[in-house]
Amino acid sequence: MAQRPKPNLVFHTDWGSNERKRWCARATMRTDGRYTAFAPMPVSSLGSLIGQLGTDASETGCAFVGFDFPIGVPASYAEHAGIMSSRDFLLKLGDGDWKDFYSVCDEANQISMRRPFYPNGKYKGRLKEDLFRGHGVESVEPLLRQCERGGKSQRQACCLF
Repeated sequence: MAQRPKPNLVFHTDWGSNERKRWCARATMRTDGRYTAFAPMPVSSLGSLIGQLGTDASETGCAFVGFDFPIGVPASYAEHAGIMSSRDFLLKLGDGDWKDFYSVCDEANQISMRRPFYPNGKYKGRLKEDLFRGHGVESVEPLLRQCERGGKSQRQACCLF
């Protein structure tokens, strides 16, 4: 079996909706095969980040990269939306019937299966019940992914939407 190259770059970013909260940590391999870790720093634009990752991966082009952002949708949402495959679903987002998926709703009456995120901006004066009503559910439970449900000394997280 061929030996895989070690990554020249180990990189992780905490990716939030607020650009000021996007930070990354990286380590690059030295010529002696050991890694040098660098202090965390803010992420600039996505375009420059991708370019920098390519540069830092250097001659092998091998990098180990992690992003901390939501992956997947709640099971009940997937069932109601007819989502059978995450990969197929991702390819649809932003086009056709799913063109508004990434557009966060300003008003509660805009919430729908194909435009699920609410509210856009401040939470003051916004009700969770509006989100539930827009999704046709009675509580937050059906809007939680397994990783958000809590338990075993972990608190329940906020829902994706």
